[in-house]
Amino acid sequence: MRIKNILSLIFALSILYSCQNKLPCTGKEYSSNSDVFIASGNSLSSNEQMAADKALFDAKTRLSVQVNDYVDEKFKHPTLAPDPAYFKKLENSKKSVLQNIEIICEKSEIKREKFCSYIAISISKKQVEEHVKEVLKQKHE
Repeated sequence: MRIKNILSLIFALSILYSCQNKLPCTGKEYSSNSDVFIASGNSLSSNEQMAADKALFDAKTRLSVQVNDYVDEKFKHPTLAPDPAYFKKLENSKKSVLQNIEIICEKSEIKREKFCSYIAISISKKQVEEHVKEVLKQKHE
């Protein structure tokens, strides 16, 4: 039984490695710059749609880290006294801003009877700033 588990693990790792050899949707053209946040994601599954969904989730997770750090730095609270309503709006804006992403690369391939899905997504810093400012303008609910 143990040998079967070890062989299964080796097989799974070899499939994952084959997916990560020269990843599509990565490289310099898919890196963030001074105007745009960009993140890539990839996934492996026996189901093509599941692989695509997991790759998108991976990319969104990576993009959200960049966006959250930027928003936290750019929109620090303007006064010394903490304002819970302001911080709540800021958190809400960070959660909803990723609805505006653009898919800039999407590829899928089959390797060893598994689907390898790759994706790159982006959002401009200008879009992020406009979205956060709009949410911050909304009246407190």
